[in-house]
Amino acid sequence: MTTQNSRKSSTYLPGGEVFRRFSTSSRGAGVVDVVAHAAFNEKKWVWVEDKEAGYIAGYITKEMGEKVEVHFNDNSSRVVNVNETEKMNPPKFDKVEDMADLTHLNESSVVHNLRLRYLSDMIYTYSGLFLVAVNPYHPLPIYTDEIIRSYKNKRRYEMPPHIYAVADAAYHDMLQERENQSILITGESGAGKTENTKKVIQYIATIASDSANTKKYGLLEQQILQANPILEAFGNAQTIRNNNSSRFGKFIRIEFSSAGQISGANIERYLLEKSRVTYQTPEERNFHIFYQLLKGASPTIKDKFLLDGSLDDYRFTKHSKKNIDGVDDTAEFEILLNAMNVVGISQDEQIDLFRIIASVLHLGNINVTSGRDDQAYISDTSAAEKVCHVLGIPTEAFIKGLIRPQVKAGREWVAQARTKEQVLYSIEALAKALYERSFGALVERINKAIDTPSNKAYFIGVLDIAGFEIFKTNGFEQLCINYTNEKLQQFFNQHMFVLEQEQYKLENIEWNFIDFGLDLQPTIDLIEKAKPVGILACLDEECVMPKASDKTFVEKLHSIWKNKSSKYGVPRFQQGFILNHYAAKVEYTTSGWLNKNKDPLNENVTKLLAHSSQPYIASLFTDFLGDTTDYGTKNRVKRGVFRTVGRRHKEQLHSLMQQLYSTHPHFVRCIVPNDEKMAGKINVPLVLDQLRCNGVLEGIRICRAGFPNRLGFIEFRQRYEILAPKILPNGYVNGREAAQKLLEAFQLESDQYRIGLSKIFFRAGVLAELEEVRDTKLSFVFTRFQAHCRGKLSRKDYSKLSEKTSAALVIQRNIRAINKLKQNPWWKLYYQIRPMLPSKKDEQIRLLKERIKELEEKVQHEIQEKQKLESSNVELEVEKITLEELLHNERSLSLEKDELIQKIRLTEEPENIDEYNSTKPGSKDQLLELEQTNQLLQEKFEEMRSKYEDEVQERKKDKIKLDEIKSKLEAAELSRIKFETIEGSIKYQVSKLETSLSDVTNELKTSRENVQSLELYIKELEAKTESDAAEIADFGLLQQRIQEDFQEEREKYRKEIDDAQYTLEQTRKKYEVEMNKLNEEIELDRVNMLNLQEENKKLSLKLKDLLTNNNESYPLLIEGEREKLIGQITELSQLYNEISVSNDELQTQVNNLLIEMSQLKMALEETETQKMLLEKLKKNLEDRLDEIHEQYHDASQNKHVAEKNLSALDREVFDLKQLVEEHQDAANALSEKLRKVDASLADSQNELAKEKEENQELIKSKIILEKQITELNAKVAELETKLSTSPKNLKRLETRLEELTLAINNETNEKNESISNLRKANRTIRELQFQLEENDKSKLRFEQEICKYEQKVGKLRETIEEMQSSESSLQLSKKRAEREAHEAKERIVR
Repeated sequence: MTTQNSRKSSTYLPGGEVFRRFSTSSRGAGVVDVVAHAAFNEKKWVWVEDKEAGYIAGYITKEMGEKVEVHFNDNSSRVVNVNETEKMNPPKFDKVEDMADLTHLNESSVVHNLRLRYLSDMIYTYSGLFLVAVNPYHPLPIYTDEIIRSYKNKRRYEMPPHIYAVADAAYHDMLQERENQSILITGESGAGKTENTKKVIQYIATIASDSANTKKYGLLEQQILQANPILEAFGNAQTIRNNNSSRFGKFIRIEFSSAGQISGANIERYLLEKSRVTYQTPEERNFHIFYQLLKGASPTIKDKFLLDGSLDDYRFTKHSKKNIDGVDDTAEFEILLNAMNVVGISQDEQIDLFRIIASVLHLGNINVTSGRDDQAYISDTSAAEKVCHVLGIPTEAFIKGLIRPQVKAGREWVAQARTKEQVLYSIEALAKALYERSFGALVERINKAIDTPSNKAYFIGVLDIAGFEIFKTNGFEQLCINYTNEKLQQFFNQHMFVLEQEQYKLENIEWNFIDFGLDLQPTIDLIEKAKPVGILACLDEECVMPKASDKTFVEKLHSIWKNKSSKYGVPRFQQGFILNHYAAKVEYTTSGWLNKNKDPLNENVTKLLAHSSQPYIASLFTDFLGDTTDYGTKNRVKRGVFRTVGRRHKEQLHSLMQQLYSTHPHFVRCIVPNDEKMAGKINVPLVLDQLRCNGVLEGIRICRAGFPNRLGFIEFRQRYEILAPKILPNGYVNGREAAQKLLEAFQLESDQYRIGLSKIFFRAGVLAELEEVRDTKLSFVFTRFQAHCRGKLSRKDYSKLSEKTSAALVIQRNIRAINKLKQNPWWKLYYQIRPMLPSKKDEQIRLLKERIKELEEKVQHEIQEKQKLESSNVELEVEKITLEELLHNERSLSLEKDELIQKIRLTEEPENIDEYNSTKPGSKDQLLELEQTNQLLQEKFEEMRSKYEDEVQERKKDKIKLDEIKSKLEAAELSRIKFETIEGSIKYQVSKLETSLSDVTNELKTSRENVQSLELYIKELEAKTESDAAEIADFGLLQQRIQEDFQEEREKYRKEIDDAQYTLEQTRKKYEVEMNKLNEEIELDRVNMLNLQEENKKLSLKLKDLLTNNNESYPLLIEGEREKLIGQITELSQLYNEISVSNDELQTQVNNLLIEMSQLKMALEETETQKMLLEKLKKNLEDRLDEIHEQYHDASQNKHVAEKNLSALDREVFDLKQLVEEHQDAANALSEKLRKVDASLADSQNELAKEKEENQELIKSKIILEKQITELNAKVAELETKLSTSPKNLKRLETRLEELTLAINNETNEKNESISNLRKANRTIRELQFQLEENDKSKLRFEQEICKYEQKVGKLRETIEEMQSSESSLQLSKKRAEREAHEAKERIVR
């Protein structure tokens, strides 16, 4: 196929402005092509790779061996290697419709062509044997009914690339080749797979519709099309890259009859992303149905499911994005309801589907908290009650099953306490299971609607499944999706590269096998293989093993596959593994994989759902019907083999691949142009990555290098023999020889085709050219045939016209003769006399009519007789068959007897009969018996025949009698009908009277029963109030005990606080005294240091004098030793100053601790005041409780409401008790922390004492140093006199200095330890402050609960007033019923 042909065909398309815009006029295109081609040939244009733009166009200005200088359009230049450049195609190949036609096939040319077409709104491009579709991110007018009709029954090269062309090719191949077809639409998320799937179904439903008008679909086609909005609402969601992303895979099989009409459909689903139900990122949304239901549902539906909030009021939706730009959820909900009505989903079924959504929303609002022992409990049961109301299960059992489910330990059932995290996990697992099972039931319901029982010959399957996924954290879901895409890519490679080349070998075609390096089997084996154990098999094993975890699973994988497969890697930091997929390397984290694979559910809750009062809910959990949680036996229904999520997905994928391998596939590769979802923008590096992953370039290369089109010998001869009709001789010719002769006659080049063993293989475009030649030949033949037909028809018309003209001449001649005859006087006389002449024609006509009537009557009579005879003949035939069977049986018996006789005769042939009789005496008797039986049978046969003839005559008589009886019956039937009408009217009046009587009696009964029930109700309420009064008294005793215990504990705390204050004051006084002493000692030390420095100065002056008088060498040594001593003395003074500063810091820290202790005391006093307020509030509430009980005693006629209110009040009293206990626990914690602070203060006092001792030791060491300095001064004086003894003294001084430095280091270490202890004390103080803040929060919470309690008390008063009003209305209705009953009795008496 050439580019010019493709452009010319696109100009004549009647499909709207967009297609007309795709190509230019023929004149303008020719001029532009010539100019552009001339400009292109002037320079050597190439593509150079660029990181940001992908590839940049430029031309070579200099060639320097292996390197060239390339000049770009922005006047920049670059020196690159020749291998880094790629050749550019001439301008005539711009926007080419099939990239296999490019002269230079490389990545840059392919991307450039896609970019040019995309910017011109040409989103579809052929790439060899498959189609590439780029997401436009805005609507295009290329999907109208007019364009659908334009693609019907058109060849590929006749129309521009389109998804409709692929669908039409699949439909055409199905009808021509009688083979199942499949269309695989693959690509990354956001590439447009779902939209293209919808367009394929729309096209197939249109062209294969039963109705003649393609704009109007039949019911089945409408149901198939309307199934898509339902699946999108429940299975699609907004993601970062796509506003309508399919979060499940589907394989849609559209079934066809042998005539090509749609006869049904079926949908198979894969990998629903159920984790989205409970978690979404802020930039994404939950499934569309949640938002559509909350925004678009009617108030009746919302009231039915207790949905009284907005999206921000539900945990599973409030953190997600609420709106999509350009999408109205309310309008989408109306579209969903309309689609459900078209598919045939009834109102009750719709309510059941919405029931699941409402229950999931309520499940997310269940608030689970943890107690003191980390046990979970539900403080507010309102959300749980809503869930149970919607699902039709008991509330108490549901809450118990969540918090304390029953688990089998040995042979006994034990209630196991759960933590908060475990309960939340089970709630989320239940929500996901509800949604997934409901979605599966919805798909089955749609399949039931669109699957008809008509004949199904073939099908076209459309696959829409999630593309390859790489995220920051990749889990189990990503492994399943990428495993699926790996299998599909392997199927594509097998079909496009391996099977294609293997077929060449099977047909003995000269072909060098090309290895494209696209074998993905090692990666697939690593995931699914059983031996050695693959990832899924290893995961299944770990799910069964006891004490297995995610860590053991990864360790086992590493032991099997590490350093044994190039596709497997080990990450450095995270717990997981790395897989080398066809698209990229993906790092998987294995946290939570065992739970995800087992997909566990709380069986206590699922058992409740299996016995739900709502039939739809119960039907979703029928596999849990056999569970029992009683303490005893467990009669569980066997579910078969343990099937994990991974195993189930592997089986589904295996069945899908079997279906795909049994079809002829058509591939559509969808491409994401950019990550911003922006129209008109293309990110070339992103597109390149997708083209490399999808094997687009390899597909084009094998399409160009190979022979993609093929035909069998017989089909080729039948189709193309018309092009060379005289080449083949008459008679039988071998198919291979006939094909070879035809190809020689066509004068095709030998490189354009190959002749195999059973087929002829053509290069791309050759068969299309042959089709064009055949079309022209057929048009020529048919025009000549039409000319012959028209000539024959015209000649036939001419002969008829000539006959008509001759007939007209005859008629004219006769008319002229009549006119002449009328002028004759004899004719006039005859014309006047003629009525008077006798004529026999009227009589003959009358006789003929009578004869006709007689004959008609005879015919009718004969027809009736014939029918009677036929019926009797049928009966006789039946009887004849029965008699023939009897005769056959009799003959078989007689034959058996003859055989027996012959056998008896043949067994032995004696010389005479006497000897035979003597040897076989019983044979003669047997023969006599057989003859007698034969005679009897013949007699019976004659009797049966006579009986048969008698029965035939009797039946004829019976028929006559039956006719008479029928006439009588018909008259009786008419009279009976009249009688029944009269009787019916009478019965109707009687029934009316009876119903009125029954209604009156029923009303009387109900009124009496109501009176009795009300009396019983009053008695029960009186008993209940007595028991409640006893409970309230017990509660008062408990309250007194709690108050007494609380006062005792408060007195203890006060005593402990007073003791702590006394000890703190004493320690503060001690510290002040000690600090004063330390300051005095430090001042004395400073004075001494000053004195020492002055003495040192004096000594230094003396030494200088001595040095000037003595030699030069020895005085230098003395001066060095002196400088060392002076440096050590300065260091000691610095250390002493630092120690004094640290002592000051310790003193400030002690003061801070004392201040914080006083603040803690204030906080404790505030908590005590809060407790006193709470006690007062408690007393007020108890007084209110007494008032409520009195009102409750007055309103003793509505038991159910009052019991609920009392139980709520008791629950709230219990909550108050828990709050009091929590405050007591908080007070205990504060007292413990105070004790810890006291202990830390005591430790700090000890540390201060130690530091004081250390300071004293330092002072002692200072005194020693001063003594040593004096000694050194004395030694210096001695040195002046005794210069010879100086080296020994120097060594002693050095050793002493080393000892002093070690002592100073030890003192600094001890100082650091004291500072760390002070930091610990500060940390404890901060913890105490945090605890005080928590107490303040609990105080606020308690006040809020008190407000709620007061509101509930007000509601109770309102309910009591409503009860009183309802009581009065009941009494009025009772009186009215008695009055009506009395009136009815009077009517009956009258």
